[in-house]
Amino acid sequence: MLFLSASAICRNPGLLALVLLALLLPARAQAIDAPDGKRVADIFLDEVKVGRQLLSFRHEGRSLIVDDEIDISVPRLRVLAEHYLLRCHEVWRNGALAEIVTDVNDYGRLAEVDLTETAKGPMIDGAAGQQPAPQGLVPSSLWSIEMSKGQPVLDLDSGRVVNPRFSTGPEEPIAVAGDDVPARHVTAAGGLSRELWYGRDGLLVRQQYRDSKGQLLDFHMRPSAK
Repeated sequence: MLFLSASAICRNPGLLALVLLALLLPARAQAIDAPDGKRVADIFLDEVKVGRQLLSFRHEGRSLIVDDEIDISVPRLRVLAEHYLLRCHEVWRNGALAEIVTDVNDYGRLAEVDLTETAKGPMIDGAAGQQPAPQGLVPSSLWSIEMSKGQPVLDLDSGRVVNPRFSTGPEEPIAVAGDDVPARHVTAAGGLSRELWYGRDGLLVRQQYRDSKGQLLDFHMRPSAK
């Protein structure tokens, strides 16, 4: 890193302008990435296991491919169960979201959400129709802490683009398979409400949110896929 004295900066107006510009520019976001492998979370409702999430990561050249499946089955009286199923295919290039294909069965409500490259630039196609994708867009899977830095978020259930406020708290001990691991607590509010905990590798180890029925779902990541 280059350090410059205050006197040297003051003697050079051009250098002073560059320094001021650098201070005013926002910090560059880290590239979003993850190592190849699988991560599995058990999903609980009122401390009863009702489903599973499977996240799969693999690299193809300079692209990261992420497949996300959330499968929930909630027993109900007089009916067999209420079922939620999400299948999402994400493609990241050079640390930025490039493509997404999502199919959702939200307790009987079917939806599709896609992000594709077009002649007009990246476009979102969902229940709200086709719209341009804002710069820095990330999906509501939020599997990396780098996805909680204030970027616009594509809600995979509704297809809406939301702008939640993220606040980052201190590290907390989170139980993973009976062991406490340190995790950074992040809260999302405004357009998307989530409680998120990320391990020191920056990947999600636990999350809580209310689904479309108002049920509080609690995701506990296993230490490794089985």
